[in-house]
Amino acid sequence: MSPNINTSVPRDGLVRGFERLWESKHAADMTVICNGTTLPCHTAIEGVTKMIDLSADSLPLVVRMMKYFYVFDYEGLKEDDLSDDVTNRANHEANNDATDDGRAQFKDDEASLRLHAQMYSMGDKYAIDCLRDQAALNFKDVCDRLGVSYTDKDLPKFEIFLDLVPIVYEIPQPESAKRLNYSLRYHLAKAITGIISAHQSLLTSKHLEDICLQNAEFAYHALQIGMSFTYHSGDSD
Repeated sequence: MSPNINTSVPRDGLVRGFERLWESKHAADMTVICNGTTLPCHTAIEGVTKMIDLSADSLPLVVRMMKYFYVFDYEGLKEDDLSDDVTNRANHEANNDATDDGRAQFKDDEASLRLHAQMYSMGDKYAIDCLRDQAALNFKDVCDRLGVSYTDKDLPKFEIFLDLVPIVYEIPQPESAKRLNYSLRYHLAKAITGIISAHQSLLTSKHLEDICLQNAEFAYHALQIGMSFTYHSGDSD
């Protein structure tokens, strides 16, 4: 009888190994071209084609997508590799718009939401279901973490969520997004509706009115979720 030998590699060690491979590009045998930049990688990870041109996309988003293939994570990249990245641009815009509306305190969360929406779009565009679904769950986590505080801190979050509506509702919603955990639209509409439920004076918001007039689908989703909130609230009385 052969001895019972555990030859498995701990997941953390395996991920670190692939991360080192990603960073070092050792034995790279494939090239991705994006906007004049050459990105070496490995056919065993990225695919069987020796060269692919993704110049139609943002370089930082392509880099994040490539990293995901190695370690199933598109965050945590060095800033010098992401000079025009959506996260850095959102942070810059938040700093420039740091007025009394209080949005600056949520600039990291706003940048994260925008990044996850962009990566969701990349996953959908290239039919990378696992990337798209991971981005949806990451988006949900930020929405849930922000939550409803029943304080004035909800007001800047409300404005941030509203600004995301045109971005999120432009992204195609694949069949799997009908599972609510993987639907950016559901999580965004739920976050906005939750804040409105806690601060009903926001129903008269001109920003909300404009967004609803521009995006009937969002208005319909918000109405559906709002009615669900009301129904469950009535059950608890």
